[in-house]
Amino acid sequence: MIKDWLRGVQDFFQGRNGWPLRRVVLTPRRGDFGQLVGCKGHEPLLWLVSELSSPKARYAELLWKAINDRVLHCLLETVHFPWINQEDTPMFVAIEGGEGAGKDLLTERLRRVCNPSTTVFTREPGGTPTGEKLRAVLLDPETDMGAEEELLVFIAARTALVRQVIRPALAEGKTVISNRFALSTLAYQIYGRERNDLLEFLRQLSERATAGLPPVHYVLLDVPPEIGLRRVKQRNDGETRFDAEKQAFHERVRAGYLQHYMDTNYGMAIDARQSPEEVFEQAIQRIRQWQQ
Repeated sequence: MIKDWLRGVQDFFQGRNGWPLRRVVLTPRRGDFGQLVGCKGHEPLLWLVSELSSPKARYAELLWKAINDRVLHCLLETVHFPWINQEDTPMFVAIEGGEGAGKDLLTERLRRVCNPSTTVFTREPGGTPTGEKLRAVLLDPETDMGAEEELLVFIAARTALVRQVIRPALAEGKTVISNRFALSTLAYQIYGRERNDLLEFLRQLSERATAGLPPVHYVLLDVPPEIGLRRVKQRNDGETRFDAEKQAFHERVRAGYLQHYMDTNYGMAIDARQSPEEVFEQAIQRIRQWQQ
């Protein structure tokens, strides 16, 4: 009986509404689903309810009630939400923002709702063996590095990322979502370091490093530095070279972001003082619009 009912709910999502809840498995072990998506107990399906819009939310709520009443749990093995429509033209999205803006959290929430077979997540600096080594050097508070050296190291990491990860993924028709990209270099190394004299140099290097890529769609998480830096301290996971900079540096970085996030004609700024849920909702709506 329960299997037939679940099949009907699955057909509702998959068929008439295009929600590919691809496989449903029943298990009496409540922890399985929670481990899959990083939640415990009944949180995963409540999260599902919170993310769905009416009337779909009501169906998900009924699904949870039916499973809960029978002391069973629903393990969704291949969930593919359609907020990011993978059948459309692949694109390149970069999540940007200053320290403590919530880029890691937003990236992780996007990872949960994207089809892993058609979406590649990466970060900059990093994303490749070479890039990760360069990242460690760049973020190490003990690193003594001038503005020119810093810029060149970032470009080296970006070149490796584009060659090894981004360009191949786009060529395969996949969507790429990166935690930071070129806009960060402009904001930090030009505006933050007050090195406008390096702007043309950066432009030439960036053109070489990113040649052939489609326009980057930037999602800028904008937050006042005093709030962002307070969040960084609350994380208690250690300061990077950039966390340790004075607030005036971070004010200039923010100004650089706000000045240039629309340079590619595909950009949006979100007030990152809002809750993570509100930030996620606004980001996912715009990404969906970009893909239509």
